[in-house]
Amino acid sequence: MPTRPRPHPAVDVLDGRPLRLTLGLRRLDLDAWLELDDDLDDVRRHKQRLLDAAHDEVVAVTPAGARGSAETLHLVTAWIRAHHPTRLRPVDASLHPVDAAARLVAEDICVLTRDTQGWRLSAASVCSPSRWRLRDKIGRSVSEIHAPVPDYAGWYSDAVDAALDRVTVDRPVWRTSWTILDDPALFQQTAGHAPSPQPAPGDLTFRVERQTLRRLPGTRDLVFTIRTRRAPLADVAADRARADALARTLRSCSPELARYRGWAVTLPRVIEWLDDVAGIGSSA
Repeated sequence: MPTRPRPHPAVDVLDGRPLRLTLGLRRLDLDAWLELDDDLDDVRRHKQRLLDAAHDEVVAVTPAGARGSAETLHLVTAWIRAHHPTRLRPVDASLHPVDAAARLVAEDICVLTRDTQGWRLSAASVCSPSRWRLRDKIGRSVSEIHAPVPDYAGWYSDAVDAALDRVTVDRPVWRTSWTILDDPALFQQTAGHAPSPQPAPGDLTFRVERQTLRRLPGTRDLVFTIRTRRAPLADVAADRARADALARTLRSCSPELARYRGWAVTLPRVIEWLDDVAGIGSSA
């Protein structure tokens, strides 16, 4: 089956709306669960380099995630066989199943298991983290993982847990998340020191994650996939409507969220630059 060309990563996420914490979950068509596009081989090579050099940094498991990981591997191989049979590789039975599953696709794969404390990250293969370290998150609850996010505790934490509970076998969901970074690398565990001099806004990287959640029918665990794409911010701003939408969204960013995302220094410069390339200058 031929792969479909992907639209620009900014197309579906830049609408000019205020930047607020929101789940933004949408119903997922399981025929479009995974994205095996033309860059699949490049991403597989990226993963293999990390797995060879630092396996324990990108794969982490707990006993609670064993059964859900095995079920995830089964679903991933069945999906590829049904939708992209020529892309299916042999599975290495010596690997942990979450490791084996993630080697087949471009997505990072996480397994979430429910216990009395809520949903917990029980197994994962993550080769494209966006400024977080897997070994610091494995075994922790979703609330603990997101504790550094401004305003996450309280109603938002409860809303996330409730949304995860509502994901069913017949009703998988997906969402997008984006950020702007000063480093185009896929593998980013921690925020680096701000380069000096600061990069020009057009040299920054626009980074988008397509995230999916589906309930495993056997274990009732959740499998969470993350497909990461990047583009130079200059490419995003090449479309004046997108540049204007991004400027309007960034203008609404709270100081707390700007600090959390590492934008405290660059945000005013980026907004000014976007206004300029959108043709509206300082009058916005």
